[in-house]
Amino acid sequence: MENENRNDLEFDKFKRISAWKSIVRTQLLWWNWVENDITNDAWGRPKTVIDRTLFHSLFTFNIPNNWLIYENGVEIKNNLSTKITSISWHWNITSWAIIWNTWFLRSKRHPRYQPNRWHLFSTACFLPTPNAIWIRKIWMMNTIIQVCFMLEDGVLYAYIENNSTQKIKTAIDISAIWLTINDLQYWHLYDIQYQWRWVWDYFFYIDQKLVFQTNFLWTNTELTIFNPALGAWFYCENTDWINVQIQVWCIDITSEWWIVDETEYRSVSNLTTKAVSTADYPVIIIHIKETFNWLLNTRDIQAFRVTWSLDQKWFMKSYITRDLTAITWASFLDLMYDSCIEYDISASAININKCQLLWNKRVELDSSTFVDIPSNNTNFYLTSWDYLIITMQRENPILIANAVVFFEWGEEI
Repeated sequence: MENENRNDLEFDKFKRISAWKSIVRTQLLWWNWVENDITNDAWGRPKTVIDRTLFHSLFTFNIPNNWLIYENGVEIKNNLSTKITSISWHWNITSWAIIWNTWFLRSKRHPRYQPNRWHLFSTACFLPTPNAIWIRKIWMMNTIIQVCFMLEDGVLYAYIENNSTQKIKTAIDISAIWLTINDLQYWHLYDIQYQWRWVWDYFFYIDQKLVFQTNFLWTNTELTIFNPALGAWFYCENTDWINVQIQVWCIDITSEWWIVDETEYRSVSNLTTKAVSTADYPVIIIHIKETFNWLLNTRDIQAFRVTWSLDQKWFMKSYITRDLTAITWASFLDLMYDSCIEYDISASAININKCQLLWNKRVELDSSTFVDIPSNNTNFYLTSWDYLIITMQRENPILIANAVVFFEWGEEI
C-alpha cells in the first residue's frame, strides 16, 4: 500500500512538471522566437550569450561629463545649460517657446561597430505635448547621418538619413501596438536594432514590440550607413511658439559578442628633449580633430599610458580641454598613419583656468615614470575636439629640465 501511494505521488509530480513544461513551451512560441525578433541573434537563433554594454548613462543628479550639450549649434562648455538639465532623476530638454531654435544632447563616445554583430540602442523616455508642431529626434545620429525615431507635428516616424543621398521617413502605425499619439506623453521604451554589414536592415521597437523595419536587402544599391561609429543623440527643433520637452531616464548601447579590447596600438613622442624653465609648460599636446573630410570625426581613442623622462626633479601634469584658446602658439602636425589625430610640440604656454587637471606626478632626478590611464577597470577616451595637454611643473625655480614624453593609446579599427 505504501509503495502504491509513493507511485501515485511520483505520478502526480510527473504530471505537474509536464504541465509546467507545456506552459513554458507555449510562452516561448507566444513570444515568437523567429528570425529578426528582438530576442534573437544575427542568424535568427535565440540569444544564449551575455551582451556587452559599449556605452550607457543615467541622469540622476546631473548631465554627466560624457555628454555634450549644444544650443543652436554651439557647444555649451561644462554642460552649464539652462535648457538641458537634470530634474527629478532624469534629464530634460525644454524649448522655452523660442521659435527656430535647436537644442541637442549627444554622447561624447562613438562606439565603433564591428561587422556581423547585432547592436541595440535602448532608451526610456517620454515626450510631453506629443501633438505639438515641433521636431524631436531620439537615437543615433551625427551631423548628416541619422537613424532615429522622429516626432514631428504630432506624427511619429522612423527616420533614416545617410550622407544626404538616401532618406527614409515612414510614419509608424502605433495603433498596431494599442497606442495613440497622446500616449507618447508617458514613459515608453524605444529601441533600434541593427546588424549593418553596411547593407542590412534596421528594426524599430516601442515597448519591445516591432513597429517598423527596413527592407534594404535585394532592393538597395546604396550602403545603408557610411559611418560605423554613431553616438547617441537627442535633438529638439522648435517650429512653433510652444514650450515642448523631451525627458529621458537612461540610455544603453549594447553589442552582441563584442571583441573586448580589440584596438590598434598607437603612440607619439616629442622625439627630442625639450628644455623647460616655466611652470605648467606644455611638452606635447594631443588633439582629436573636430572633423574628417568635412564630417564629424568619430574616431575615438582610448588612452593607455603616459611616460616621462627628465634630468631634474619635476612635477608632470596632464590637463584636458576643448578650448583651443587655452593654448598659446600651437602648431599641430598630422600623425603619419592617422590624419584624424594631430599633435603639437611647439606650444609655449597654456591657460590652466580653461583646462581640467587630470593627474599630477613627481619625477625624480634622471629617471622615468609613467601613469597607466585605464586603471581599476576604468577607461579614458579622447573624442573629437579634445585636447590632452602634458606639461611640466618645476620643483626648483632655478633649474632648467630636459624632458621627453611618450604617449600611448589604442584605437578601434
